[in-house]
Amino acid sequence: MHKTLSTLGIISIAVALSTGLVHDSDAKTRLKLSSTPPGTSPYLYLSAFADVVNRHSPDIEIQVNATGVATKHYVDATRGTVDLFYAFPLQHQWMIKGQGPYKKVKSGPEIAKKASALLALKSSVYQVLVRADSGIMTMMDIKGRKAFLGPPAGGATFIATSIVEGATGFKQGKDFSVLRLGWGAGVDAFRDRQIDVLVNPSPLPAAILQQIAITTKIRFLGIPKSKMNTPRIKKLFGSPGRTIETIQPGVYGKNQVNDEPVVTVGAWGGIGIRSSVSNDVAYKITKAFWSNISEVHKKAVGFKDAIKLENAFTEMASPLHPGAARYYKEIGMTVPGSMPSK
Repeated sequence: MHKTLSTLGIISIAVALSTGLVHDSDAKTRLKLSSTPPGTSPYLYLSAFADVVNRHSPDIEIQVNATGVATKHYVDATRGTVDLFYAFPLQHQWMIKGQGPYKKVKSGPEIAKKASALLALKSSVYQVLVRADSGIMTMMDIKGRKAFLGPPAGGATFIATSIVEGATGFKQGKDFSVLRLGWGAGVDAFRDRQIDVLVNPSPLPAAILQQIAITTKIRFLGIPKSKMNTPRIKKLFGSPGRTIETIQPGVYGKNQVNDEPVVTVGAWGGIGIRSSVSNDVAYKITKAFWSNISEVHKKAVGFKDAIKLENAFTEMASPLHPGAARYYKEIGMTVPGSMPSK
């Protein structure tokens, strides 16, 4: 009899662990959050989210694991091993349509129902940076130069490549060379003059680029108006979660030499949640986050523009979790249903 009870107890603990909801003796609910590594934009947002929720929800603890890629974290959530993750609209579309990294997944529409959303945010603005003394005045001057467009693989690298190639008609490896490094190493390479062009997806302004602008005169390059209707650029902006953004003169201070706004790409994402997380827990963490948003805005330059309550549903593809919807209705917001993809 005792052996049976012990076995049942072990099974119960295993189930709790597999679902990500673990209750200790003081009834604290622990949630597993998966983020991309430190130094990436999603990490900045998700770690800020976890920190604020943990400080203002004494009965909830979010544990952050900052490794891996967002496309896998989404799958982990649908399998029940992760509770919170960085979400971007293409994940949902890819899963439903069997595209991208999920092209071999069966029953995609059913699997997609297992992942929901808490909120949307402007995850990054793609900033194409050159030194003012480089002689590079426009995108067309990139020809023959060396650029950093991101690590060897990843969605952000794909967008960065589409911006440069779509705005110029050039091809990497043929018309310009590319240095493949991690995001942080790419910034260091720009500082050390190993590359001429740096593409950095970050909140605007980005603290890491502000540091460069303290000692270096810089210029931002934009997508020319004449290229906005080309197939490559139209496809880029036609994908879910991408918007037209501008970098204004002076946003980086006196060492930014632009005298006119430049057009670039904004990428939207958000905080996703496993659909089977209870409505009560989803409500509590959503409320804790938005009720203390002023603390979030103090954490990093650019957060105030990136995270706004009025943009909580912008470019959201996954359906809103009912617990989060309860909070938004409570404060008088009109809540969307299942969000359509483009």
